[in-house]
Amino acid sequence: MMTSKQTGDIAEKIAAHYLSKKGYRILQTNYRNSIGEIDIVARHGHTLVFVEVRSKTGTSFGLPLESINRAKSTRLIKVAEGYLNEYPASPEDWRIDVIGIVFEQPRQVESITHIPGAVERPDGF
Repeated sequence: MMTSKQTGDIAEKIAAHYLSKKGYRILQTNYRNSIGEIDIVARHGHTLVFVEVRSKTGTSFGLPLESINRAKSTRLIKVAEGYLNEYPASPEDWRIDVIGIVFEQPRQVESITHIPGAVERPDGF
């Protein structure tokens, strides 16, 4: 049996691979600042994409994406804004995506759901 940390680490690697296959260029993983962490920072065309990865083994306690609440969304936005301040040469166009991964069994992916722009920016973009 894997711990939730191990499951999360594997999910982040799967998500990075998934994004790479879709044409995203991974810039950083596990970006941290004083506010929190974002799992993946990537470029897709001219857009900077911050990606939160959520995973669960089975769905009996809900889907991974259901764990993104208002407080988590607000924190993700603030972490993204901190990244933009730290890296001022970043593209002006940015968004926050969420990837949910459900494992049927440890290390066996049942589904991957990618929602571009899942977390709405305060400026409405």
